[in-house]
Amino acid sequence: MFSIWMFCFAMMISLASRASILTKEDMALYQYGYEVMINQIINIMIAVLIAIVLHAPITVLSFLVCYIPLRSFCGGYHASTNERCSAISVVLICLTCILTYIFESYNMIISLAIAAAISGIGVFTLTPVADQNKPLDEIETVRYRKVGRIIWLAKVAICFVRFFIMGEMAYAIASTHLIFSFMLFLGSAKNRKT
Repeated sequence: MFSIWMFCFAMMISLASRASILTKEDMALYQYGYEVMINQIINIMIAVLIAIVLHAPITVLSFLVCYIPLRSFCGGYHASTNERCSAISVVLICLTCILTYIFESYNMIISLAIAAAISGIGVFTLTPVADQNKPLDEIETVRYRKVGRIIWLAKVAICFVRFFIMGEMAYAIASTHLIFSFMLFLGSAKNRKT
């Protein structure tokens, strides 16, 4: 399905280029933009489907609201293809639902503290985790590290406040933080290996 959409967008870009609407230099940029957009739409549709199937809309929404900003500024593991990225996203969302269920079963604030401690270690020691396809210069590294840490701190504060108002969301945030710190570690390990 992804390939069909990419083919359609490639044809549109090619036609726009022939009609002199796009320059040849802009073609690659537009193609990449469409690819990223389609990948994001597919991932969000999959997340909605998982939320419906697992009856976990609050958990999945909490995952998306927490994970996307952290991932944008802190980095992490990058899959080599869009299909692998989508598959990893499915696994991460399902793991978040499972962890949230486990945390809710025990209904303990200690699980939130442990998740915050583990994810804090990852965020404060590894952020930002760059990728060979998206290297960061020194200025970007400092900025991303600072913003990533601020986002993480805000999410942890929200997590503990939400614990007293709506436990499920707090556990979903804690689960997301644990999974995110694991992905930071994987990204860092991948970078060391290459």
